[in-house]
Amino acid sequence: MAAPNREQIVEYIKRLETKVKQYQVLLKKRDLQIHALKTKLVKLVKSPNGEATASREPDTAEAAPEEAKSASMVKQAIKKPAPKAPELEERSDTFVKKAAPGATERVKEAIRAKEENAEAKSPATSPDIDPDSDEDQETDFNALNDDDESPSEPSAPTVFTPSVNFEAGEFLSAVLEGEEEKDEMLGMLEKLPGCEPDQKRNVLNSMTGLYWRMIDKMGKRLAHENLPWEKRLFMRYGMLDDKLMADRMDVWEQLYLDKSRPEDSGVYYMDEWLEEISRGNLRYSEIDEMALDGRKPDPNARGATALGYEMINIPQMQRICVGARANQVTIMMQEYCSPSRDNPVVTRAWMKEAMEKILNCDHIMFNRKYKGEDTVVQPLFIVLPGYGQRSGCWEPWSPGKKGTTGPRLCICAFPPRNSMKTLLMGVADYRWEWAKADAMHYWLSEGLTGKWLALFNKKEQRKDLKQVFVDCYQLWVLYESRRIPKLEKRFREFLYQNCPFSDKVKQTLKGGGVFARMIELEDAKKKREEEEQKEIERMKAEREARKAKRKAGAG
Repeated sequence: MAAPNREQIVEYIKRLETKVKQYQVLLKKRDLQIHALKTKLVKLVKSPNGEATASREPDTAEAAPEEAKSASMVKQAIKKPAPKAPELEERSDTFVKKAAPGATERVKEAIRAKEENAEAKSPATSPDIDPDSDEDQETDFNALNDDDESPSEPSAPTVFTPSVNFEAGEFLSAVLEGEEEKDEMLGMLEKLPGCEPDQKRNVLNSMTGLYWRMIDKMGKRLAHENLPWEKRLFMRYGMLDDKLMADRMDVWEQLYLDKSRPEDSGVYYMDEWLEEISRGNLRYSEIDEMALDGRKPDPNARGATALGYEMINIPQMQRICVGARANQVTIMMQEYCSPSRDNPVVTRAWMKEAMEKILNCDHIMFNRKYKGEDTVVQPLFIVLPGYGQRSGCWEPWSPGKKGTTGPRLCICAFPPRNSMKTLLMGVADYRWEWAKADAMHYWLSEGLTGKWLALFNKKEQRKDLKQVFVDCYQLWVLYESRRIPKLEKRFREFLYQNCPFSDKVKQTLKGGGVFARMIELEDAKKKREEEEQKEIERMKAEREARKAKRKAGAG
């Protein structure tokens, strides 16, 4: 059974601190109430002749017989309030009767015994009410309890109980079995626990380089070998040793048990992507001739040759998602892999839900016109290992099939910040690259890119306008679709025309706000177009009727 992780313990401590503060406020109010009741008792106990039965200081208490008499008077005064009488002038301390010898010690012992009995009878957080008190006093305590509810005890963090038995070192042995780099990787894992922060970074970078060497060999073996599940997980997520994820075994088990297949989702993990390329179901990605020493790749390559081409592209895809100065570690470790509600792991199931939300905000994203016909293409996503905070469009379409194939987008499995924003960067990048490639050398004046550039003056065009588009697109999907204005008017109108919402989203925006006027104009335009279409069809029908009439008369 794994121990509670750091996030669970921190959350548990925060809840305890909150409860302690509530208890402190409760005790403070109780003290104030007790002080007010004591003051009231002192006034009620005073007799009409001006003698007070309660002393002002504990050291000036009466003897035991006097104490019993005073307690009886207090009870009678509480049960039957004394009639109002003119207040008497308080006497000085010289008129207070001195206590009998030994009375102070007896009173202290009696108070101590009473407190011990009270603690034994009731919990400390819920003080007992004196049974001899009257209804007024009980009402005061009830009102205090109503204002300050007794805080509930915070629950301890739930401990993750794995459903799969992970034997120590079993997964690591399965990954490294038969690999030439086994001893080298084990040596680095031994160094890792005792490293200083600077040295640890160097060890992790060395492990990353070793990872890509192993991936190159494993990937090429997919053409003729069915790799074990542990080696596939090593390729997908960088899962090497479960000790590196001791506090997040819930994530480890989630990925270990996910044995779904791509089917028609278009989402591939790295091992699945390479396997489909080796079988010829997917064409290898476009490759630079410089990577092949000036040789042109074989367009009909399959099997090991196609895998060799793609293995050159895979590390470059991963670097695009990570960036030049970000965390390039590919090994799965709990220091970097800490998914949350807003930052989940990029899995096939999550990708499907995320793309449905994005398509509601840009439903013509994958619509294309090919040979005069409107088609909808299927995007392909490749999920890579690592902690990249970006995603990108590797190709706006598959090589040689511009009009009928979708884009190829790459994203890392463990984004360090926000998974949805990371995915939107790649989608916006595709939007830009496709429009630019489709317009060809007219991209500065035509298509989506040309219209976007026209929104800026010469001074504003010094900025990175593609990055401005990516940022605006993120705000468009995340906020504007929920009627939270974040964009300038010109950008909002541009995206409304070129990346339109679905009818489902528009229904939620019709009630008012910045989109009401645009939706109203769009509905009016659709109505005019429908009326014009009906008029055209009516005129055609009349023309056909006249032709038929003339033919009938001639016959």
